Amino acid sequence: MVRIQRVAAVWGMASVLGGVSLLSGLPVFAQVDTRDQPEEKRSYLGIGGNIGLSGDESALGDGGFAIVSRTRIIDYLSLRNSTVFGDETASLFALTGELPLRDSQGAIMATPFIGGGIWLHGEIDPLLSAGVDVPVGQNFTVTTRVNVGFDSGDTDAGLLIGVGYNFDLF
Repeated sequence: MVRIQRVAAVWGMASVLGGVSLLSGLPVFAQVDTRDQPEEKRSYLGIGGNIGLSGDESALGDGGFAIVSRTRIIDYLSLRNSTVFGDETASLFALTGELPLRDSQGAIMATPFIGGGIWLHGEIDPLLSAGVDVPVGQNFTVTTRVNVGFDSGDTDAGLLIGVGYNFDLF
């Protein structure tokens, strides 16, 4: 795959006909060939911990051990799941939009995301989720997420930090 990325702007280095600059201020585009790079693994499954920030309806607000995952559906859209084990286990399912940040070679440096879904904790309630995934080598991803679950009488929030093993599902 060849990606076109903006790499620099030219500020008047080329001149034609006695110093008249034709390229002054025009952006220069370069093609980055990513065919030689290893194929990006689209999903992960891992473990982590949740630190309760507020609320006490479930382990989301109290904290606990967590299983985390991401399943990329299409580019820029993923399903992120986690189950937090504690006094009151909570399962979180969020459909998230993401915007991968790439270096000049086209490799992903970090993927911030935000989305919403449901929070299961004996009831089904709405959930907001936001965070960032950072690849660590070819096989692992570190994830940090803030999840906020809205119950009719309470709001639980937690900070989830985990590491996942990357794989291709499709």
